[in-house]
Amino acid sequence: LTAHKGDIALTHAITTFIEMGWGVAIPISESVPYDLIIDDGLGLHKVQVKYWGGQQVELRSVYSNTTKTVTKNPSEVGYDWLYAYSPTRGQFLVRETMVGKRSYRPKIAHQIVPPPYLAPTLTAGN
Repeated sequence: LTAHKGDIALTHAITTFIEMGWGVAIPISESVPYDLIIDDGLGLHKVQVKYWGGQQVELRSVYSNTTKTVTKNPSEVGYDWLYAYSPTRGQFLVRETMVGKRSYRPKIAHQIVPPPYLAPTLTAGN
């Protein structure tokens, strides 16, 4: 279930960043402490994606490499931005790392509202 929630958050993040006109790259390796690389036109940013289902966003990272499961505490953070998705609160982008914190509650100033989806107009014959 936890992996499923992570997949939901990741899918929302990718969709939102693309709708914002940003480039999105997905690391091939699962042993890196970030989920996406974003090109916002000003630079490349490593983004950690989190599903926010409780009172606060849990900040530790858990990932697997070929030999073991690795848990990294925020003091060992390896990302530039934090993206949090909540099905009830929305989407949040914190453009800083949370070194030294175990959890974090994003502020309303971090909330992002993606641009509305513009469906292609179908014409007769299409």
